[in-house]
Amino acid sequence: MKYLLFTIVFCFSVYSPVNAQRLEDTKESKEHAVEYGAVSIGTTIVKKEKLDLVQERITYVKNKYAEQKIALKMAIKEGEETVLKAKSKIALAKANLEADKQKNRISESVYIARKERLEMIEQKTKALEGTLMKN
Repeated sequence: MKYLLFTIVFCFSVYSPVNAQRLEDTKESKEHAVEYGAVSIGTTIVKKEKLDLVQERITYVKNKYAEQKIALKMAIKEGEETVLKAKSKIALAKANLEADKQKNRISESVYIARKERLEMIEQKTKALEGTLMKN
């Protein structure tokens, strides 16, 4: 009986400090992780370095988006200017074509060919204008 009691006391005295030491180690490791910038998520630890890389990537994407937005606005503005120039040139070409037809400077076949070409250009201009309006 003495041996049994002695064995129980011995085991209890040996295992108690070991368990206490294990608890201290987990507390220290969490404090160490927080101190050095690691964030504990469940069982995964994400280091601060990785978070910095993520922040850099987010900043890069935001800047790239802003640049693309500016480029798109400039492209739309240039497209609108092109449409206005094309419309004025088409109107001028139609007027000249009609004047040439009235003065019999061009034949009927040339008149029809040029008129069809001007109409095709006008349709393309309207299509470009429609695309610009959608954006």
